[in-house]
Amino acid sequence: MECDFDYCFFPKKNNNTAYQNYFQQEVNYDIEVTLDDENHILKGVTNIEYINNSPDELDSIYFHLWANAYKNHRTAFAKQKIQSGSTDFFFAKKEEMGGYTQVDFSINNESVNWSYDKKNIDIVLLKLNKTLQPSQSIQIRIPFEIKIPKYFSRMGHRKQAYYMAQWYPKPAVYDRAGWHPMPYLEYGEYYSEFGKFQVKITLPKNYVVAATGDLQTETEKAFLIKRVRATNKFAAKNYPVGLKMKFPLTMPDTFPVSSSQLKTIEYTADNVHDFAWFADKRFFVQKNRVQVGATQNVDTWAFFNLKEFHLWMDATKYLNQSITFYSQKVGMYPYSHATAVNNPYADAGAMEYPMITLVDRMYSTEVLDIVIAHEVGHNWFYGMLGFNERDFPWLDEGINSYYERWYTRTFYPDKTGQEDLPKMFQSEGALGLEELLKSSMMRENMHQAISTPIDEMTEMNYGLGSYERTADLLQGRITPRKMKGFFKQWKFKHPQPKDFIQYFDLDNDKAFEMALNTTKKIDYKVISASKSGSYKVGIKNKGKLPMSFDLSMLADGKWKIQEVEGFVGEKLIEITVLQEGEKVDKFVIDKDRKVADLNRRNNQIRTAGMFKKIEPMQFKFLMGVENPTRTTLSWLPAVGWNNYDKTMLGVLLHNYDMGVKNFEFAVAPMYAFGSKKMVGTGVVKWNIFPETSLFQRVTLSLRAK
Repeated sequence: MECDFDYCFFPKKNNNTAYQNYFQQEVNYDIEVTLDDENHILKGVTNIEYINNSPDELDSIYFHLWANAYKNHRTAFAKQKIQSGSTDFFFAKKEEMGGYTQVDFSINNESVNWSYDKKNIDIVLLKLNKTLQPSQSIQIRIPFEIKIPKYFSRMGHRKQAYYMAQWYPKPAVYDRAGWHPMPYLEYGEYYSEFGKFQVKITLPKNYVVAATGDLQTETEKAFLIKRVRATNKFAAKNYPVGLKMKFPLTMPDTFPVSSSQLKTIEYTADNVHDFAWFADKRFFVQKNRVQVGATQNVDTWAFFNLKEFHLWMDATKYLNQSITFYSQKVGMYPYSHATAVNNPYADAGAMEYPMITLVDRMYSTEVLDIVIAHEVGHNWFYGMLGFNERDFPWLDEGINSYYERWYTRTFYPDKTGQEDLPKMFQSEGALGLEELLKSSMMRENMHQAISTPIDEMTEMNYGLGSYERTADLLQGRITPRKMKGFFKQWKFKHPQPKDFIQYFDLDNDKAFEMALNTTKKIDYKVISASKSGSYKVGIKNKGKLPMSFDLSMLADGKWKIQEVEGFVGEKLIEITVLQEGEKVDKFVIDKDRKVADLNRRNNQIRTAGMFKKIEPMQFKFLMGVENPTRTTLSWLPAVGWNNYDKTMLGVLLHNYDMGVKNFEFAVAPMYAFGSKKMVGTGVVKWNIFPETSLFQRVTLSLRAK
């Protein structure tokens, strides 16, 4: 089968292809910049050593100037913001925008022709004066000046708090598939070359800075330790009984006056493909240390603001725990530090960079811990395994979400996923928020194939597809031993989907291929359960995706599991895991919810009783959340009025909940005080064809004669 490298997911098996024709460019940076915090200007120069390790002669090089994404309303970033329903950048004032105000390129001290991409102002193409031969290198000098925009996305400022990510000129990746120039996007991350960084940042002396790389400036190290002591002193004074209470003050939106003296801070980093830094004069700081392996010590740092002081004082403990977890499960953390930075200006998100992560506002220490773990995990799945997330977001986000779930089960075994729902909707056995959103999206056929490139993917599918559905798909398909081997082989390289699929022997896994590349769904249903010698369970897959699953059975008060190979259509499953004489009371398909089954309400059957497939009834006031272990009927008072019947009082009975079901109804019987009759109204809605979004709606009118 002939195919393009990037988009052929299932090539013929060849155990010797992992490194066949593999090459990797090297890009080494020497950057010096100065921050003007009165005018929000960053000015400096980037010197790049570009080494051509490819077998090809290069006559040009693509560059990313991603700060230009904030220059006008026509950039790919601006368009994506509008498509996602966010209007903050669209209505930004001119002075709140930003980008490169000056930039130029020279190669080996000679001027070079370069031009902006016709569609994307944040991509440029350099035409080399002389062809760059294999194994040769060139020196690229780029003086530049950036007007730092207001914080709309990953790079920007809020007054004198600076978030500097994707800020410097960087070459696009050139690999076996060719060049990968890409515009900056809000969601949809990056693909960059590995190399070394030497970065010098000059700014007013009283700024507290957190960054990728090893801090080389001794005076700055002392400054940070002094900040740690001040933070501990502040905590002792304001939290005499611990950090359980919510901090009584709000974060002032004022900044200390910038020092008239400047300082220059130097950082170095090796084997990384990005460099980010964050500066705020108000940062509190905490420092800790964790040992990974026999000799490796990793310093852990937390930089945070007053608003979430009560959450962040223990953040270095979460960093220590995350570093240890991923080092044990995947491979040793190789860098000298891991840092988390609090961003009080954005909600419930985070973004990873090598050695450092930016975490938005959080609402509990548990959530902060799990978010930090996820972002720390990206040091492996994005940082050291340099996947191309723009084209294949499922690789790093999905694998990392798989490990995040493992981390959550390990440290928060009682977490059900319902914690993100209001308490009135929480109940034993009910779906969690993530399951609720996933099932609703798929029932309304709004889902896309997991392998969809990010620029073709909706925001909802990016979160629920690339992250959560991929984590579902990887369950049982990757093992710690195999992942450690894959990590060792591809660390500090750019593995592609083909490399991952071949290494984990997924080439002939039909269910994996279909789940990855199609929108087919799983919908297993129990048809029957009988006993004639052995137990036999009739199961039908109403969907088209033959995913394997666990069949659980409650036998003599204990749960047992039999693995069932995936299928489409109907199948009679003979139970083989029971001992002679064991009696089964109930069978449940996918009891632990490992696969993305479309409708869990038809996944169980009892072996005795009149209504074997109907679960015990529960009544909920107002509405509930879908609960596969209960038949839920919700109610609330109903009031109506018309000229003939006058005032009408009754009760509204319905099965609506926070999700979307293929069959929904609501009926409201009422007594009319004017006509002295029972009246009412109702509606029934069902999906005619489950593989489509064609819902049929029937309105009912009730009146007693």
